[in-house]
Amino acid sequence: MNDKKRLKRFPQFETDSEAEDFVGKADLSEYDFSGFTPLSRFELQPKDASINIRLPINQLNAVKAEAVRQGIPYQRFIRELLQRGMETLRLPETRTPSREPVRAREILT
Repeated sequence: MNDKKRLKRFPQFETDSEAEDFVGKADLSEYDFSGFTPLSRFELQPKDASINIRLPINQLNAVKAEAVRQGIPYQRFIRELLQRGMETLRLPETRTPSREPVRAREILT
């Protein structure tokens, strides 16, 4: 006999209220969450600025292909890349930042 407990599919809900009621009452250990997207993939901040950049077509195609592989829109993927690049530039608070300009090549490599 199989000792592993077969997990249930998580139901679909019409409203947030229905989902909240269900989550508040259900034993969530009985449900399969393997298909869920981690919260870090959701963008919670409003996008109130836009930019226009020119890229080599092969670079844009590579970005789009990777976004498809990850299952997200390519513009969101570009925002994630920018965010990760900016996080690598953050300096410890004890150091004073350099006044030298940062070249894009240094960020992307």
